[in-house]
Amino acid sequence: MVFHATGPDTRMWFRMGTHYADCRGRGEGAPESDRDRHNLTSLRSVGHTERFEAEALTHMLVVADAAASRDWYVDVLGASVFGEYGGTSVVLDLMGNWLLLVTGGEPTPDKPNVTLTAPDDPDRASAEIIFRVGDCQRAFEFLSQRGAEFLTTPLDRGGEIRAFFRDLDGHLFEISELT
Repeated sequence: MVFHATGPDTRMWFRMGTHYADCRGRGEGAPESDRDRHNLTSLRSVGHTERFEAEALTHMLVVADAAASRDWYVDVLGASVFGEYGGTSVVLDLMGNWLLLVTGGEPTPDKPNVTLTAPDDPDRASAEIIFRVGDCQRAFEFLSQRGAEFLTTPLDRGGEIRAFFRDLDGHLFEISELT
């Protein structure tokens, strides 16, 4: 599966195998040729240095139950479902960002020593997704009403008010207001 943007209007394309679809639902087909699609990864010269470049970024989270997680992200965070595949993966548009929810999996030839698993201890996090909000208290109340379970009420840390919550599998999220 590959997600990338192409063209001057940054139209988002989703590719699974050889099928392309426009995520805006316009019903357009794939770009005319490989020349019309940018390479997914490239190096770009900036002055005397080169940097890695990609067409888009997709956040992938491993979940225990794709359908239950899909419902939580739609109901609590207002995500839109772009596609579902085989009961094991769901592609969401979350505030203009791709979020891929997948169930766990064993190693594959391209990642021979990697097993995908949902978090086994929600109190140990290696990553989080942060939402910058204009009013942390209002966001806290809104998301709480929609089913988000926060660790604490918003806390003013001097320069920032923030609060943390988890999804069904224990992935950590933060709402943050700069003060």
